[in-house]
Amino acid sequence: MLKKGWRPRRSIIFASWDAEEYGLVGSTEWVEDHAEWLSKEGVVYINVDTAVSGPHFSAAASPNLNQLIYDITSQVSDPKTDKTIYDVWRNGPFLGQDDMAMATAAKPKIGVLGSGSDFVGFLDYLGISSVNLAFGGDYGIYHSNYDR
Repeated sequence: MLKKGWRPRRSIIFASWDAEEYGLVGSTEWVEDHAEWLSKEGVVYINVDTAVSGPHFSAAASPNLNQLIYDITSQVSDPKTDKTIYDVWRNGPFLGQDDMAMATAAKPKIGVLGSGSDFVGFLDYLGISSVNLAFGGDYGIYHSNYDR
């Protein structure tokens, strides 16, 4: 896209945090160090803590991002099927949710962000809208000695 002349309207920063399990230390320190700049320029924080630990898509977000998630997942192909991520998400298994309620819902459920991952400093300290996206499943070793 860059070779064809496209440029993002804003800077896009990719970051990897240390010490999440130890109290969100890496991301919190970075947010505190850059709070003034982030408060002026920050638009959204995208968290992918468990981006690739299984085949089932899920999302939790600031409510103002819900429609965007539905729109984007409706345009992106699922890596295992000929359907969109939205279609697979809407009709597939729903981890941690009541399957019967989800089967009758008009749209798949987008969770509300709480605490416990690196979006906390951005969302709770600076008020920057945030989203946590994941492909999860029966990983089995998450939060174990082998999860490094």
